[in-house]
Amino acid sequence: MDSQWFKVLLVEDNPLDAHVFRGLLGLSRSARFDVKTVTCQTSALACLRAGDLDAVVLDVGLAECSGLDTLKAVHAAATHLPIIILSAIEDEGLAIRALQEGAEDYLVKGEVDTNVVERSLRYAIERRRAADRECRNQATLRLLLDQLPALLWTTDRNLRFTSFCGSALPADAAPQSQVIGRTLFDVFATEDENLLAIRMHRRALDGGSASYDLPWDDRAYHVQVEPLLDSQGCIIGCVGVAMDITPRVQAEDEVRR
Repeated sequence: MDSQWFKVLLVEDNPLDAHVFRGLLGLSRSARFDVKTVTCQTSALACLRAGDLDAVVLDVGLAECSGLDTLKAVHAAATHLPIIILSAIEDEGLAIRALQEGAEDYLVKGEVDTNVVERSLRYAIERRRAADRECRNQATLRLLLDQLPALLWTTDRNLRFTSFCGSALPADAAPQSQVIGRTLFDVFATEDENLLAIRMHRRALDGGSASYDLPWDDRAYHVQVEPLLDSQGCIIGCVGVAMDITPRVQAEDEVRR
């Protein structure tokens, strides 16, 4: 199998340290690293603007900047790239602050070998790629839900909305952002436990499935409510979906006439 290729930006102003780091990556047998070296923050930011990189390895001891200034600047310029810190000192406090500022790992010069450096880079790159894929998937799902002629929601066991999205709200409904945190009783402006929507959600909390049609304002919905389970299989609320069936209902009314 061909080795993977990774493009790495090394920000290091010590020529010897830069040579040693490139040499370590050059010994890798399972991956190939194309390392571009710059010596200052300005050059690093220019490379980031050009793009086409997989990771950044950054010396936090650059002569032109103190501490984590360059890390903050690099992270702000390329939040999608993993950043590995390369330091001449083993400083737990600095390492923790670096991670808090967006670094993926903290390596100490002279205390790492090829395997350590390669593993750090590959893990950081794969973690970031996985996170980016998840973000894209979430964005796609949100786009679909926002355009689908339906409503999707979850509640806790007190029938308080914990999420709510979709594009099928009737004209007089509250904005989606105002629904989260309110209960079904609030949304339907009732205290009636026998209201159909309340009873169907109670059924889901007891472990059953519920299906019903709901007229709301000038719209008609077919609603399905199921128990919402946690990772242990315990019921922690309800999950519901309401499909806008107004066109179908209107067509059926026309036929009956």
